[in-house]
Amino acid sequence: MSELRWITSITPRNEPYVVIDKHLRIYFSITSQELLGLNRGSRFVHLGYDHANKRLIIAPANVVRPANVKPHRVDKRGYTSARPFIRQLGINESELPLKYDYIGKDYTDYPQGSFAFQLENYDKDDGRL
Repeated sequence: MSELRWITSITPRNEPYVVIDKHLRIYFSITSQELLGLNRGSRFVHLGYDHANKRLIIAPANVVRPANVKPHRVDKRGYTSARPFIRQLGINESELPLKYDYIGKDYTDYPQGSFAFQLENYDKDDGRL
């Protein structure tokens, strides 16, 4: 006879991450929404991309205000359209989904108040995924 094991519905909190999915949306995990303060007021973010390091740079629109840049609205489910982002970066849809893991704040290269997310499995030394 096997031993019964009850499974809790509570899952452990994961590290913040962002995904550009096959439906051409950018998804912000619950923990990344909390990190960015999207659950405490403004649901707008500015998105940037560091090509050399394959990093997605995200800043709350009420903290960082780049000139002549319209912010992206994140809905209550954690999604925003990735179409302008994909188009401007020239990302091929066959490469999707792309996952970016939170690596911290680095104000030496990015504006204060922004957060860096590294492309998962990217090795800068060999330049490959």
